[in-house]
Amino acid sequence: MFRHDWWQKGPYYYWWRDVTDLIPDGQGLIADVGCGTGQQKAIVESKGYTWVGLDTERRAPGSIEVSLIEDGRFPLGDSSVDHLLCRQVLEHVSRLELFAQECRRVLKPGGTMFGSHSWLECDHDNASYYNLSHDGIRHLLSRHGFDLVRIEPGIHVGVLLLHHLFDDLVASRLARLVAAAQMLSDRRRMRQKRPEDAGLSLPEIQSENALRLAGHLLWIARKL
Repeated sequence: MFRHDWWQKGPYYYWWRDVTDLIPDGQGLIADVGCGTGQQKAIVESKGYTWVGLDTERRAPGSIEVSLIEDGRFPLGDSSVDHLLCRQVLEHVSRLELFAQECRRVLKPGGTMFGSHSWLECDHDNASYYNLSHDGIRHLLSRHGFDLVRIEPGIHVGVLLLHHLFDDLVASRLARLVAAAQMLSDRRRMRQKRPEDAGLSLPEIQSENALRLAGHLLWIARKL
């Protein structure tokens, strides 16, 4: 079996991270927008929250209740939920501005939105519309009254592409090569001494690259 203890190298992640890892223990109502099969329900409830699932179609088992989103409108009242979970959803939303408006509408003042989305991941699931960079998601959220309080890289795009090409076992073994190549690239950039890198340390360059080269981005936003 492959070992997982090397998955994080500095700010880079060479295997899966999940936005639910960013959700602290707490209480209140979390609406899981684009909940799919409802696989996050048990995780959310284990952290102390009440879970409600929303999606455009019912794909969850019959024991899990899912409320349907119709014409882009969430079936929730204004300021009715404490938190939102949007896990790998944004890239599949065709009406992104309406989606952001609905998120703001249903959240209570000061409510938190826990999100992740594809950035450099290739087209998948037959419906990928928007792949927002870290600047792109910040701009979208700020336009709709959110403060992006945290953003982090998810899985490195090189490893994510391997996952699309091979099974998990093969991809995880080849991921070590991606990690080695990334380190060589970062050190080469340091030696080049480009004007835009003046004064930057190696860790600072790596932190910048980690967001630029992320297959997924994970973030937390707060309703202002």
